[in-house]
Amino acid sequence: MFRSFGPGAVTVSLSRPEGSARNIWRGTVLSAAPHGDAVRLLVAADRELIADVTPAATAELGLAPGRDVWLSVKEMAVRTYSADVTGPLPSAP
Repeated sequence: MFRSFGPGAVTVSLSRPEGSARNIWRGTVLSAAPHGDAVRLLVAADRELIADVTPAATAELGLAPGRDVWLSVKEMAVRTYSADVTGPLPSAP
């Protein structure tokens, strides 16, 4: 089984998040680049993850390469699909 989620479903914070998110990673920002109306972060955790944040959040949190962050994703935003890659991928909600 594979699990995926969109970059817009990721919450970025400077301290370990409290609350109901079941998927939490600690990592370091590798890059921050404009992406439409957002800033796309590439974060090295136990795997590389992508998060989209607003320019205001980027400035307020000091999100730049080298910054340690916490990422979280609520379970409702996660899609699970079979490891069978011969069939079609599921469509987004």
